[in-house]
Amino acid sequence: QAQKGRFRWLFADNPLGMHVLTGRIDGTLVAVCGHLPVPLKLQGVAVKVAYGVDLMVAPEHRRTGIGRQFLQERLNRFDLSLSSGQSEAMAKLYRGENTLLLGQFQRGLFVRQPDLKGGPKAILRESVAFSLGKIRGSGGQRTKLTLDEALQWLAENCPDHPTDAFFRWRFAGPIHQDYKFHQLVARGNRGLLVTRNEDKLEVMVGLFSDPSHRRDMLGCAARTSSAASISLLCSGETLTRQLQHQGFLVRPADASVVAMGRNSSLMKALDKHPWSSFADDSDSDLLRLGKPDQD
Repeated sequence: QAQKGRFRWLFADNPLGMHVLTGRIDGTLVAVCGHLPVPLKLQGVAVKVAYGVDLMVAPEHRRTGIGRQFLQERLNRFDLSLSSGQSEAMAKLYRGENTLLLGQFQRGLFVRQPDLKGGPKAILRESVAFSLGKIRGSGGQRTKLTLDEALQWLAENCPDHPTDAFFRWRFAGPIHQDYKFHQLVARGNRGLLVTRNEDKLEVMVGLFSDPSHRRDMLGCAARTSSAASISLLCSGETLTRQLQHQGFLVRPADASVVAMGRNSSLMKALDKHPWSSFADDSDSDLLRLGKPDQD
């Protein structure tokens, strides 16, 4: 959280607004919590949603209800409060009424060139994933795009695409300078893929396409990658099935997406909605400073 430039990027420069609360006792700062807004439409209607991030409480004031006060204030400002439950303290805040489990995160892995140099479990995982990829799924074509070309692609192909300002903020730094943008083409349909690389692994950060074409786009992304393996973190039963159909090895991760809201009709609508989401980057990934692509 203390990395230079991170606070300004995450909160002050956020095109959806800056939302940071502080907790003070007798004028002394003892806690801080950020609310990170995210764009969401439910049944075609925009919903005000935010994640709680960077909750920090001085050790001597923990377990005194400060975290719950921050959560209640988030519900005053937004229709829904979301959490991926990375910490036990945050998970406890979301237990109780008006809470909905949207799904457990799943890790998808597609192996093009198995790495057989690790331990027995790692070798078995690589071998199984490689075998699945050989017998399932379909391919396509991939074309690398610049940031401006990606924005133009969204304007032409995705009616509900994020605004240019939000897309630039989310995917073009200054913290994230190593994202790459690709057009995918499979069975005559197109999608926009956002990735980053970790050594021999390509990580899928975001995928923009018509939902009915997403399965083909996942297969295209996997089979057109130049990396040894491609992975992603996501939630949603439909997305999990699509990954398995395309030859990904899918395993549960130690986190779930949960939502809390005061509007009962909104919570019911959310419960009926087939929820799917990419996890994008984790908190630890937010701390990295990528290097711009040199080619």
